Amino acid sequence: MSDDDDASAFNRAMDANRGHGRPYLAYQSRTNGSRSNGQGHLPVDEPYAARERRLQRVLWWDADDWNEVAIPPRPWIARPLLMRRAVTALAGPGSGGKSSLMLSWACALALGLPYRPIDPLERYTVLVYNVEDDQVEQQRRLSAALRQFDSKPADVKNWIVRCGPHDIGTLIELDPITGGYVMTEAWEGLEFVIQQHKPAVVMLDPIVELHTAEENDNTAMRGIFARFRVLAMHYDCAVVLIHHTRKGAVAGDMEGIRGASALNGACRIVLTAFPMTEDEAVLHDVAPNRRREYFRLDPVKQNYAPQSDPYWHELRSYLIANGEDIAAAVPWTPPSLFRDLSAADCNRALDLIAAGPVPGTLFTAVRRGPTKERWAGNVLLEHFSLPESQAARIIRAWVQSGLLVEAVYQDPQQRRERKGVNVVDAKRPTTTQAPGDEGYYNSE
Repeated sequence: MSDDDDASAFNRAMDANRGHGRPYLAYQSRTNGSRSNGQGHLPVDEPYAARERRLQRVLWWDADDWNEVAIPPRPWIARPLLMRRAVTALAGPGSGGKSSLMLSWACALALGLPYRPIDPLERYTVLVYNVEDDQVEQQRRLSAALRQFDSKPADVKNWIVRCGPHDIGTLIELDPITGGYVMTEAWEGLEFVIQQHKPAVVMLDPIVELHTAEENDNTAMRGIFARFRVLAMHYDCAVVLIHHTRKGAVAGDMEGIRGASALNGACRIVLTAFPMTEDEAVLHDVAPNRRREYFRLDPVKQNYAPQSDPYWHELRSYLIANGEDIAAAVPWTPPSLFRDLSAADCNRALDLIAAGPVPGTLFTAVRRGPTKERWAGNVLLEHFSLPESQAARIIRAWVQSGLLVEAVYQDPQQRRERKGVNVVDAKRPTTTQAPGDEGYYNSE
């Protein structure tokens, strides 16, 4: 039997055994004294020690006990989102604040200053590889980002390394015939810059411009992301990948990230950045014409830290020295809905809402038409003298948080079914914050 015939038989056996769930790893024997594992020929009489050394270059294994005290801590750069030897992905719609956020992160890391939610342990060198912004545009945007830290370009000299292509910035090309990966000259250049400056964090923006694979092909994308994971491990750095979301995606939904799901498996930390919605603008008392100036950052996957509530940011305009106004991402805390109410006040209001406007009747969450007299916000107006706009936002927040839930009941006076709201006691506030207020669910 020729080698070609033998290889064909091997492939047929592999296919047959895959169908039955049985592995078929290698030939048991060959006429030329070797066997194949599908990756080339291996000697049948390979000594055990030589085989062990060879396989230890491929896999590690350990069955011994271990000393917990001697376990090295996780190599955090900035908790809870950046860690050495790990890949972080940030996805969102176009013009959603992703790139501005990354440049603000770069400034915070380079200066060693906190920037909610990241808190750098020290100053770090950051490399920004951006395919969409040229050298001058990166200077503009970084100048604006530095303003919030009362810093200037000289303060981050040799700490923020800007990098980008003169032409096409593709780093990895996929051969559609062989399925092999070819690292481009741009990749070689990127590695050269990494070797020269030894950054702790490498930011790559955006993923779609970095490779030529079909982004909906899980197998192809798994290989692409594996290369970035190897990059992070080889250079002991954190890699941040900027990506886009599908049309119709919403904040905090990992399934809304565009392309194959391989990204979610390859990255240890996945975030989304989305502009403020109309409902959120009402909730946070932001004028409709200004809501695009705000966006939320949602940690949707955190393998090394607990899940958290969204972090809000504002795109604030800064005047830089050349006379231009340039936007930069700045942490923003929505004004508290409950600034005029204590936890006891909230619970008293909820008691009144639970009792209903009259016995046997429930309040409603809406205030239009004939239901206006039964609107739950009237409790806040009459008993706590809140403005109507604030009362409306509080009722909406309680509905969105599940503290108030809609129910159908039999009205004893009108003798028909009507809709109203019930209070879910398990979600009542127990701190000075209340459901719907920033950070409520994380209070201790």
